[in-house]
Amino acid sequence: MQHLQPNTTLQGGKYRIERVLGQGGFGNTYVGVNTVFNERVAIKEFFMKGVTQRDDNQTTVSVSNSENIDSFQQQKEKFKKEARRIRQLRNEHIIAVHDMFEENGTAYYVMDYVDGENLAERLKRTGHPMTEQEVLEILPQILDALNTVHNASIWHLDLKPANIMVDKKGNIKLIDFGASKQLNAHKGGATTSTAISYTNGYAPREQMEQNYDKFGSWTDFYSLGATLYNLLTKNHPPLPTDIEDDLTEDKQKVFPFPLNIGCTMKKLVLWLMNTNLRHRPQKVEEISSFINSSFNENTILIDSFKRENTIAEYPIVNEKNKRPWLIRILFACACFLALTLIGWSIYDKTHESIAHGVEAKEEDKTMSFIPLEAKKGNLETIVQKIIDNMVRVEGGSFIMGA
Repeated sequence: MQHLQPNTTLQGGKYRIERVLGQGGFGNTYVGVNTVFNERVAIKEFFMKGVTQRDDNQTTVSVSNSENIDSFQQQKEKFKKEARRIRQLRNEHIIAVHDMFEENGTAYYVMDYVDGENLAERLKRTGHPMTEQEVLEILPQILDALNTVHNASIWHLDLKPANIMVDKKGNIKLIDFGASKQLNAHKGGATTSTAISYTNGYAPREQMEQNYDKFGSWTDFYSLGATLYNLLTKNHPPLPTDIEDDLTEDKQKVFPFPLNIGCTMKKLVLWLMNTNLRHRPQKVEEISSFINSSFNENTILIDSFKRENTIAEYPIVNEKNKRPWLIRILFACACFLALTLIGWSIYDKTHESIAHGVEAKEEDKTMSFIPLEAKKGNLETIVQKIIDNMVRVEGGSFIMGA
């Protein structure tokens, strides 16, 4: 028996198991109930496949081979450290840990229950990729979670669709910190030298090579780019070596995007997944600033983060999406010129009577805004004066005529 049975109780009846939610190589996750408050919770149990087993009572966990006892104890401590690490991360977009204890020869911790699905399950259920707009709606929540994680000197190191939960209201929760590592406050890199697991396609070169000294926030950003690519295409992200082997300018061979994905989104993914860690964004603020400044006004705006100490260069975006005001100004100028020509036509008809001292009617005065000293045939002079006094655009700034 690999998992606990329904109605099994823990902590003297405080928690009751309802059903299995998921199983992995290092643990089982259950849907449970906190009987004290009658609240649904998620309960994670440390259980090493191939190393541990259930005893005859179907609850107690034991190590099947005595040679693996030390490994079991070491991994159990790592499991408990994961719970403590999540506990310190207070953010609405990060799963919260409420309790931790040892029982049945193993360890457990209690988390929020998310009534929803992870993004990998969503892709499978819908059968099609997410739209660019749908991705932009969840991206700020993911960035907010990563900002909190990185500010606590922690790397997630396993960001992928399966580790991002979304509830029925569209709220995001980042889960599974089993691969996470704490930053070395003095010299960078991971505080431990134990092997770090990763998922092919979502891990950059420095993680695949276990090069701890080169780990940083940029390591998670590579995984974020791979996650966005998978959500937008349903394709598995390419390996770093495949990206480097593609010599096309926009990496179109290894990143075949659907036609409905815009140029800016493509550039964002390529920026995040740059195989050179120094050419990726270094902070969440850089990603947020790029998104806010690059997507046009019809796209959902993302809550801005304060930009500080920008290191990486932003990818170049399509300028035509950044100048909607220029088109409006040119249209206004054209309308103004058309009204001027109409005024000239009216003035031309009444000029002769005005020249002989005949007083114009009141309604004609309202239309005759061309200077009275104007003479018939000097249309070019009038138009030039109008142009000189119109709003002009020089080098992207507005200048009023004298």
